[in-house]
Amino acid sequence: MSKHAIIIIKNSKNELLQYYDTRWESFLFLNCKLINDFESEVVKEVSNKLHIQENEISCNLKMDEVHTKYSESAKMEKEYHHYFYNVKIENIPNIMNSKEFSIDGIEYK
Repeated sequence: MSKHAIIIIKNSKNELLQYYDTRWESFLFLNCKLINDFESEVVKEVSNKLHIQENEISCNLKMDEVHTKYSESAKMEKEYHHYFYNVKIENIPNIMNSKEFSIDGIEYK
């Protein structure tokens, strides 16, 4: 079973952060595959993507859910376990309060 984190981040205006995924051609929540230490993996993902120091990021598990869906890439039904994390950033960078912005060529809103 594949384990993934769905990462929920809000800015100071209480708006949810999403990035544009070119593969899916839509805006999605930040996400990452999970292997062992789930919370530290989520913190590292946020730190790497948004260039924020890990010690300024905290997260807590809000819920998790297992579901089955068709995988286009594998051409078969697959089971997924999604973990939904609420992430807090100590000092939100000003850029994240913009309606749209870009970091490392990735479009965010």
